[in-house]
Amino acid sequence: MGITLEDNVRIREFRPDDLAVVAALFRRVFRDGEKCNLATLQSYLGDLFFEHPWRDPELTSRVSVTADGRVNGFIGVLQLRMNYRGMQVRAALASSLMVDNPQQDPMAGARLLRSVLTGAQDLSLGE
Repeated sequence: MGITLEDNVRIREFRPDDLAVVAALFRRVFRDGEKCNLATLQSYLGDLFFEHPWRDPELTSRVSVTADGRVNGFIGVLQLRMNYRGMQVRAALASSLMVDNPQQDPMAGARLLRSVLTGAQDLSLGE
């Protein structure tokens, strides 16, 4: 399920077939041209966001997709198990917010964050 926005940008769940694009975006945004093995980074992100033992299919990472189908942004969601006064609390930790060419789409990051904050979790946290 995705959210379609008025400017033809769509926010949808991050899928395993997005890993290569998101890893390349991560390297560009956070590593700033620093040498980084793309295959290793892709494997790490796959383990972190798809193979984590606490993974909750209702609390997923998100990507921003342009009208032409290109992934131009990402926000990671890590699930946390928490207890408060004896009750289980579903928490989502938003992480690794990144946008390709934010000058071209200055609201992409805000849309990604909003899509996480309106999720099924009881508590939202950010790094």
